[in-house]
Amino acid sequence: MSSSRRRRRGMLGRRWQVSVLCRRRDRNPLSEKAWHLKSFQKSNPSTGKTGEHGTFVNHIITAAHQLARPDTFVIFSGGRTDPEIAHSESESYAAAFQQLMESSIRVAPDVAMNVLESGRWATEQHATDSYQNLLFSILKFRRVVGAYPERVTVVTHEFKTIRFIELHAPAIRWPAERIRVIGIDPEWSNKDERLGTIKLEASMAVEPFRADPHGVKDPLAAKRLQRQWYSATLETIAIGLEPEVADLLFWSECRILKHSGWQFLIMADLSTCPPLTRASVQEAHKLITPHIHRTPVLTCATLTRLASTPQDPSSPLFTPSFPGATPASPKINLLFKCENTQRIGAFKARGAFHALSRLRISSPELLEKGVITHSSGNHAQALALAAREFGVKATIVMPEISTTSKIEGTKSQGAEVVFSGSTSVEREAVVNKIIEERGLTLVPPYDHPDIILGQGTLALELEEQAKEVLNSYRGPGKSRGGCSFAAERQAPTNGAPNGVNNHPPTKGLDAVIAPCGGGGMLSGVATALSGTGIRVFAAEPSFQGGDDAKRGVAAGKRVDSVKTLTIADGLRTPLGDHTWKVISDEEKVQGLYSVTEEQIKAAMKLMLERAKIFIEPSSAVGVAVALYNEEFREMVEREAGEEGWDVGVVLTGGNTTVEAIAKLFG
Repeated sequence: MSSSRRRRRGMLGRRWQVSVLCRRRDRNPLSEKAWHLKSFQKSNPSTGKTGEHGTFVNHIITAAHQLARPDTFVIFSGGRTDPEIAHSESESYAAAFQQLMESSIRVAPDVAMNVLESGRWATEQHATDSYQNLLFSILKFRRVVGAYPERVTVVTHEFKTIRFIELHAPAIRWPAERIRVIGIDPEWSNKDERLGTIKLEASMAVEPFRADPHGVKDPLAAKRLQRQWYSATLETIAIGLEPEVADLLFWSECRILKHSGWQFLIMADLSTCPPLTRASVQEAHKLITPHIHRTPVLTCATLTRLASTPQDPSSPLFTPSFPGATPASPKINLLFKCENTQRIGAFKARGAFHALSRLRISSPELLEKGVITHSSGNHAQALALAAREFGVKATIVMPEISTTSKIEGTKSQGAEVVFSGSTSVEREAVVNKIIEERGLTLVPPYDHPDIILGQGTLALELEEQAKEVLNSYRGPGKSRGGCSFAAERQAPTNGAPNGVNNHPPTKGLDAVIAPCGGGGMLSGVATALSGTGIRVFAAEPSFQGGDDAKRGVAAGKRVDSVKTLTIADGLRTPLGDHTWKVISDEEKVQGLYSVTEEQIKAAMKLMLERAKIFIEPSSAVGVAVALYNEEFREMVEREAGEEGWDVGVVLTGGNTTVEAIAKLFG
C-alpha cells in the first residue's frame, strides 16, 4: 500500500492517504529469475506471454512516483503465503523497491534518492488475500503513523478493481470517496488471454467475495489456511486498536458487526493537526477573532473576601480534607472570565468557529456537505451558530435528557436535532450512523485538537486582561464591595481587597481554575498557559462519579464512561483520548478538585446575589472549588503564603432558565 499525507480532504487540518501493493522476491528485479513466480505468472516464449515480474516492477515504480510527494507513505502488503519461500511477499516487494531506487531504474536519480532517504514505507506481513491486503495495510499505517489515512490508493492489477472498490471497501465500511485504484495489468499476449483472466477473476474472487465479503467462510477461509493463515495472528494485529476496529477484525457470521465506519476515527486523529502548543492557540485566536466576543473579566471584592476567609466548621458546606482538620486560611484574589457573555452564552463558540474556519480553509467541499456533532447543549448551539454563519447545514445529536432551553436554542439556530441515549457511547453510535448515511463531516464536541485550540483562546484573553485588572490596583483603600469588568482593553477601577493580595502591580495571574467535563476547554487553557508559570487546576462535580478526570488521573488510566446526573449537566462527559493526554500531564494541569451538589448550588447563589452574574450549574463548579474545596484551599495557603494568589476562574456559560433555577433551589 502506498499512502499520501496530503492536505486533508476531511475535517480540520491534514490527513494521510494510502495505496496498496503486493508480491514477490529480490535480486535484480528486472530479471524474471529473481522472482518466485507461479507457473501461470511466468513468461512463455511460444505463446508470446510476458512474465508477471514486469507488472510487479510497474507497480513498484508507480509507488515510487507517489512517494515523490512528501505527503505519501507506502505499505507493501503480503504475508508468507508459500512455506517453501523464506520471505513474505511484502518483504520481497520492499527489497525489489529498494534495489530499483538504488539503481535509479525508470526513476530520476534525484527522485530515487529522495524516496530512499524519506523512509516513508513499511511492510505488512500478515495478509493472505486482497481483503486482508486492504484492511491490514490500513491498520499497519495506523500503527506506524499514529493516525488513520484520509485516502487509500490501491496499486494492483486493473482487473482486480472491482474487488477493492465494490467489495472490500464496502465490507470494511471504508468511505467510497476515500479510495481509488491505480490498475496496471500485464501486457496481454492476445485478447483471449485478457478475457480468460477476467473470467477467472470473476469466478475465483469477485463471486466468492460478493457472497462472503469478509472471507470468513469456505472457499475463501480455506484458501487463507492454504496460504499459511493463522487466526491467532488477529490478536497481534488488534493490539492498541479502537474497540470498533478490533471488532471488525474478529467478526464472524455468528456475530453482529459493531463497526459502523471510519469517519469518526479519521476525524479525531491528533497527529495530522496543528500541535497543541501556545503558539497554535495564538494562531487560532487570530482566525476566530472576527466571530467571537472578547468577554469581560469581573472582580468582586465580596467573593474574594469569602474565598480568603476560613470556612465555618459547622457549615454543611464544609468538607474537611481529613476528620478534625482546621479550616484553611488562604489568601485568594478572584478574577472571573465571563464566558457566559460569549455568543450563544458559552465558551463553546470559540471551538466551533475555529473548527469550521480551518475546515473552510482545508476542505471547503466537505464543509459544503454539512457538519455533525453530538452535545448536551452548549457545543450544539455553538456549532449550529457557526454553521449558520458559514452557510452550511448542521445536524446535532443530543441526549434525550438535555435541557429544554438548550434543545430549543440549538433548533433556533437552524440546526436539525436528532436524539440519542445519555452516554457518550450512545451519542457516538448515532453520529456514526448518520455520517455513514449522509457523508457529513464530524466536528467533535471536545476531543479534537482544533476544538481544544479554539477553546484555549479564552485563556490568552484572561491572561492579558488579568494584568490590566491587577495593574489598576492602587494600594489600600481602593477596594469596594461591588464588582467591575475589564472588557476589551478597558481596565476596571476597583482594586483588590486590602490585605488579600500584596503582589506588585506588574504581576499577572498565579493560577486558573476551569471546569472539566470532556476536557476540551481545560486542555485548551492548559495548552495556552503552558510555559507561562500560571498554574492550571480542574474543577469537577463529585456526584455519582462525575469526577472521572480526578479519579482517572489518580488511577493512571482514563475513565471511559460516566453515568452521572449531576446538576452540572454540561460536565456529564468523560475525557477523550486527546484531552486525557493533556490533563493527565502534571506539568500542564497541576491538580484536579471536586465539589458537591450543595457546594455548586451555594456558589451559584453567591454569584447571582453578590456578583449579579447569572450562570448555569456547570459554570459554578470552579467558583465552588475556590470557596469550598479544603484540599485546594490548603494547597493555596501552603504554597502562596501571606502573599496570596491571584486566581482566574472560568465562568463557562449561562445557558439556563429562571424556571430551571427556581426548580433547582426549590
